[in-house]
Amino acid sequence: MSATKKNSSGFTLLPLLLILFCLCPVFSVAQETATIGKIIALRGKALAGTEAGISRSLAIGSEIAVADVIITGRRCRLQIIFADSSIVSLGPAGNFVVKEYAWDAQTRQGKMTSRINEGVFRVLGGSITRTSPQNFITETPSATIGIRGSMYAGRVRDGQLQVVFQGGKGIYVRNSLGRVEISTPGFGTRLTGPEQPPETPYPFSPQELELLDPVVAVAPPLPMATPSRESGVSPESV
Repeated sequence: MSATKKNSSGFTLLPLLLILFCLCPVFSVAQETATIGKIIALRGKALAGTEAGISRSLAIGSEIAVADVIITGRRCRLQIIFADSSIVSLGPAGNFVVKEYAWDAQTRQGKMTSRINEGVFRVLGGSITRTSPQNFITETPSATIGIRGSMYAGRVRDGQLQVVFQGGKGIYVRNSLGRVEISTPGFGTRLTGPEQPPETPYPFSPQELELLDPVVAVAPPLPMATPSRESGVSPESV
């Protein structure tokens, strides 16, 4: 699976996105309350919710701050670029939040702690993963994912996690019951919940890889709207 191709739906991928970002003003984050990223690609509807329960519609160019809960609609795909050039892609029916973020463009030091509560995602590490990889983690209900200047994709569904390494130096997946290191592209692991350790890494099938691609992923059917515990909105309301 290539990170640089353009699929039939017309969703814009990384090369164009990086060009778009270069055309925008370069921004640096000194405080966690500042703007930390921008929406650079969006297909469908998405909202950003706050802890106060206030939500706003997102569009290309919308700014993202720490603690914004990003809710993607049933047919939504979006990409966010952060101040250090890290890129997060989200598929349909997703729930994502950046809990901590800091980036100093002069010292080239920073940190990023994000959380995927639901949905399909892809993370392409930026400068933080090269200069401060220990400070870049992605939390999920089942495990924490660490990165070393790499790219990975995953899916969270009802607390279950699948994650695959797609290139770079490697990732790890850990929880209180175990830890695995993955450095071979196309290999990944899965967990049925936080009460299970990560499985021994194995090669993902083409079918599994397609399910983990936020560009082509299809939102799973939901029998009823389930409000987000963090933002008061759900994918069905987007």
